[in-house]
Amino acid sequence: MDINEIRLYHMTHIDNLAGIIDEGGIWSDNDVAKHAPDRVRIGYSSLKEKRRKKPVGPIRPGAFIGDYVPFYFAPRSPMLFAIYKGGVAGYDQGQQPVIYLVSRIDKTTTNCDDWCFTDRHAVVKFAQMYEDVSYLEKVDWDVMNARMWKDTEEIPDKQERRQAEFLVRNKLPWKAIIGIAVFNKKYKNQVEDILANSEHKPSVKIVRGWYF
Repeated sequence: MDINEIRLYHMTHIDNLAGIIDEGGIWSDNDVAKHAPDRVRIGYSSLKEKRRKKPVGPIRPGAFIGDYVPFYFAPRSPMLFAIYKGGVAGYDQGQQPVIYLVSRIDKTTTNCDDWCFTDRHAVVKFAQMYEDVSYLEKVDWDVMNARMWKDTEEIPDKQERRQAEFLVRNKLPWKAIIGIAVFNKKYKNQVEDILANSEHKPSVKIVRGWYF
Protein backbone atom coordinates (compact mmCIF):
# COMPACT_ATOMS: atom_id res chain seq x y z
CA MET A 1 0.00 0.00 0.00
CA ASP A 2 1.36 3.39 -1.02
CA ILE A 3 0.66 5.50 2.07
CA ASN A 4 0.60 8.76 0.13
CA GLU A 5 -2.12 7.44 -2.16
CA ILE A 6 -4.58 6.77 0.67
CA ARG A 7 -7.79 8.72 0.10
CA LEU A 8 -9.51 10.70 2.85
CA TYR A 9 -13.23 11.56 2.90
CA HIS A 10 -14.94 14.57 4.46
CA MET A 11 -18.73 14.85 4.24
CA THR A 12 -20.62 18.13 4.10
CA HIS A 13 -23.90 19.49 2.78
CA ILE A 14 -23.77 20.90 -0.75
CA ASP A 15 -25.05 24.25 0.56
CA ASN A 16 -21.78 24.64 2.48
CA LEU A 17 -19.54 24.27 -0.56
CA ALA A 18 -19.56 27.89 -1.76
CA GLY A 19 -18.59 29.10 1.71
CA ILE A 20 -15.79 26.55 1.97
CA ILE A 21 -14.35 27.75 -1.34
CA ASP A 22 -14.73 31.44 -0.44
CA GLU A 23 -12.98 30.88 2.90
CA GLY A 24 -10.16 28.91 1.29
CA GLY A 25 -10.74 25.62 3.01
CA ILE A 26 -12.63 23.42 5.46
CA TRP A 27 -12.83 24.69 9.04
CA SER A 28 -12.85 22.47 12.11
CA ASP A 29 -16.11 22.32 14.07
CA ASN A 30 -14.76 24.75 16.66
CA ASP A 31 -13.71 27.20 13.94
CA VAL A 32 -17.00 26.83 12.05
CA ALA A 33 -18.74 28.04 15.21
CA LYS A 34 -16.57 31.18 15.07
CA HIS A 35 -16.32 31.87 11.34
CA ALA A 36 -19.37 30.25 9.69
CA PRO A 37 -22.14 29.65 12.24
CA ASP A 38 -24.82 29.46 9.54
CA ARG A 39 -23.45 26.31 7.95
CA VAL A 40 -25.86 23.42 7.37
CA ARG A 41 -25.05 20.83 10.03
CA ILE A 42 -25.52 17.19 9.13
CA GLY A 43 -24.06 15.58 12.27
CA TYR A 44 -25.24 14.91 15.80
CA SER A 45 -25.14 18.08 17.91
CA SER A 46 -24.46 16.03 21.05
CA LEU A 47 -21.49 14.33 19.40
CA LYS A 48 -20.05 17.63 18.20
CA GLU A 49 -20.26 18.90 21.77
CA LYS A 50 -18.32 15.87 22.98
CA ARG A 51 -15.69 16.49 20.31
CA ARG A 52 -15.30 20.09 21.47
CA LYS A 53 -14.49 18.90 24.99
CA LYS A 54 -12.45 15.74 24.40
CA PRO A 55 -8.67 16.28 24.54
CA VAL A 56 -6.62 14.91 21.67
CA GLY A 57 -4.30 13.43 24.27
CA PRO A 58 -0.62 13.60 25.19
CA ILE A 59 0.51 14.05 21.58
CA ARG A 60 -1.27 17.44 21.45
CA PRO A 61 -1.46 19.00 24.95
CA GLY A 62 -4.26 21.54 25.22
CA ALA A 63 -5.93 20.56 21.92
CA PHE A 64 -9.40 19.10 21.53
CA ILE A 65 -10.91 16.85 18.86
CA GLY A 66 -13.21 19.70 17.88
CA ASP A 67 -10.16 21.77 16.89
CA TYR A 68 -9.56 19.38 13.98
CA VAL A 69 -11.19 18.85 10.59
CA PRO A 70 -12.28 15.18 10.47
CA PHE A 71 -11.79 12.84 7.53
CA TYR A 72 -12.75 9.18 7.25
CA PHE A 73 -10.60 6.54 5.60
CA ALA A 74 -13.62 5.08 3.77
CA PRO A 75 -17.01 6.22 2.41
CA ARG A 76 -20.40 4.75 3.44
CA SER A 77 -19.84 5.57 7.10
CA PRO A 78 -22.18 4.83 10.00
CA MET A 79 -22.75 8.60 10.16
CA LEU A 80 -24.03 8.67 6.59
CA PHE A 81 -26.26 5.69 7.37
CA ALA A 82 -27.82 7.63 10.25
CA ILE A 83 -28.42 10.54 7.87
CA TYR A 84 -29.94 8.17 5.31
CA LYS A 85 -32.29 6.76 7.94
CA GLY A 86 -33.35 10.20 9.15
CA GLY A 87 -31.78 9.62 12.54
CA VAL A 88 -30.04 12.99 12.98
CA ALA A 89 -32.13 15.46 14.98
CA GLY A 90 -32.36 18.86 13.30
CA TYR A 91 -31.48 17.56 9.84
CA ASP A 92 -34.15 16.07 7.55
CA GLN A 93 -32.87 16.39 3.97
CA GLY A 94 -31.47 12.88 3.71
CA GLN A 95 -28.23 11.71 2.12
CA GLN A 96 -28.64 13.05 -1.41
CA PRO A 97 -27.43 16.64 -0.75
CA VAL A 98 -24.40 15.30 1.16
CA ILE A 99 -21.19 15.54 -0.86
CA TYR A 100 -17.74 14.05 -0.28
CA LEU A 101 -14.71 16.32 -0.33
CA VAL A 102 -11.84 13.95 -1.07
CA SER A 103 -8.22 14.55 -0.17
CA ARG A 104 -5.15 12.32 0.08
CA ILE A 105 -2.53 11.67 2.76
CA ASP A 106 0.25 13.47 0.90
CA LYS A 107 -1.99 16.49 0.26
CA THR A 108 -2.90 16.82 3.93
CA THR A 109 0.56 16.28 5.37
CA THR A 110 2.22 18.76 2.98
CA ASN A 111 -0.45 21.45 3.39
CA CYS A 112 -0.91 21.21 7.15
CA ASP A 113 1.61 21.40 9.98
CA ASP A 114 -0.58 19.78 12.63
CA TRP A 115 -2.37 16.53 11.92
CA CYS A 116 -2.89 13.12 13.50
CA PHE A 117 -5.10 10.07 13.07
CA THR A 118 -6.96 7.48 15.10
CA ASP A 119 -7.52 3.74 14.88
CA ARG A 120 -11.28 4.13 15.51
CA HIS A 121 -13.91 6.81 16.17
CA ALA A 122 -12.00 9.64 17.83
CA VAL A 123 -14.52 10.11 20.65
CA VAL A 124 -14.38 6.48 21.76
CA LYS A 125 -12.60 6.05 25.10
CA PHE A 126 -9.99 3.61 23.82
CA ALA A 127 -9.20 5.40 20.54
CA GLN A 128 -5.46 5.56 19.93
CA MET A 129 -3.89 8.68 18.43
CA TYR A 130 -0.89 8.64 16.07
CA GLU A 131 1.19 11.36 14.39
CA ASP A 132 3.46 9.21 12.23
CA VAL A 133 2.20 7.78 8.91
CA SER A 134 4.22 4.62 9.55
CA TYR A 135 1.48 3.74 12.07
CA LEU A 136 -1.26 3.73 9.44
CA GLU A 137 -1.07 -0.04 9.69
CA LYS A 138 -3.03 0.42 12.94
CA VAL A 139 -6.06 1.36 10.84
CA ASP A 140 -8.15 -1.74 10.08
CA TRP A 141 -7.92 -1.74 6.30
CA ASP A 142 -10.00 -4.91 5.96
CA VAL A 143 -12.89 -3.07 7.61
CA MET A 144 -12.23 0.03 5.49
CA ASN A 145 -12.32 -1.96 2.27
CA ALA A 146 -15.50 -3.85 3.22
CA ARG A 147 -18.86 -2.60 2.00
CA MET A 148 -20.61 -3.49 5.27
CA TRP A 149 -19.38 -2.58 8.75
CA LYS A 150 -21.97 -4.07 11.13
CA ASP A 151 -20.49 -5.39 14.38
CA THR A 152 -20.09 -9.16 14.48
CA GLU A 153 -19.15 -11.73 17.11
CA GLU A 154 -15.72 -11.95 15.50
CA ILE A 155 -15.27 -8.16 15.36
CA PRO A 156 -17.60 -6.58 17.95
CA ASP A 157 -16.08 -3.11 17.41
CA LYS A 158 -16.20 -3.08 13.61
CA GLN A 159 -18.39 0.04 13.51
CA GLU A 160 -15.96 1.96 15.72
CA ARG A 161 -13.03 0.88 13.54
CA ARG A 162 -14.84 1.93 10.36
CA GLN A 163 -15.00 5.44 11.80
CA ALA A 164 -11.25 5.86 12.29
CA GLU A 165 -10.35 9.47 11.55
CA PHE A 166 -7.59 11.53 9.98
CA LEU A 167 -7.60 14.89 11.74
CA VAL A 168 -6.25 18.24 10.49
CA ARG A 169 -5.82 21.14 12.94
CA ASN A 170 -8.10 24.18 12.41
CA LYS A 171 -8.39 24.21 8.61
CA LEU A 172 -7.59 22.15 5.52
CA PRO A 173 -6.74 24.42 2.54
CA TRP A 174 -9.11 24.14 -0.41
CA LYS A 175 -6.17 23.29 -2.70
CA ALA A 176 -5.73 20.02 -0.79
CA ILE A 177 -9.09 18.72 -2.08
CA ILE A 178 -8.51 16.51 -5.12
CA GLY A 179 -12.09 15.47 -5.89
CA ILE A 180 -15.76 15.82 -5.06
CA ALA A 181 -18.20 12.90 -5.12
CA VAL A 182 -21.95 13.38 -5.42
CA PHE A 183 -25.12 11.31 -5.38
CA ASN A 184 -26.45 11.98 -8.89
CA LYS A 185 -26.37 14.22 -11.97
CA LYS A 186 -28.49 16.91 -10.32
CA TYR A 187 -25.89 17.48 -7.63
CA LYS A 188 -22.99 17.11 -10.05
CA ASN A 189 -24.40 20.01 -12.07
CA GLN A 190 -24.88 22.10 -8.93
CA VAL A 191 -21.33 21.46 -7.73
CA GLU A 192 -19.88 22.31 -11.14
CA ASP A 193 -21.83 25.58 -11.14
CA ILE A 194 -20.42 26.44 -7.69
CA LEU A 195 -16.90 25.61 -8.90
CA ALA A 196 -17.19 27.77 -12.00
CA ASN A 197 -15.42 30.78 -10.47
CA SER A 198 -12.99 28.82 -8.30
CA GLU A 199 -9.33 28.91 -9.30
CA HIS A 200 -8.89 25.39 -7.94
CA LYS A 201 -11.39 22.99 -9.51
CA PRO A 202 -11.31 19.42 -8.17
CA SER A 203 -12.83 16.76 -10.39
CA VAL A 204 -16.52 16.07 -9.76
CA LYS A 205 -17.89 12.54 -10.10
CA ILE A 206 -21.13 10.73 -9.43
CA VAL A 207 -20.24 7.84 -7.11
CA ARG A 208 -23.56 6.23 -6.23
CA GLY A 209 -21.77 3.35 -4.51
CA TRP A 210 -20.58 5.67 -1.76
CA TYR A 211 -24.18 6.17 -0.64
CA PHE A 212 -26.92 3.93 0.73
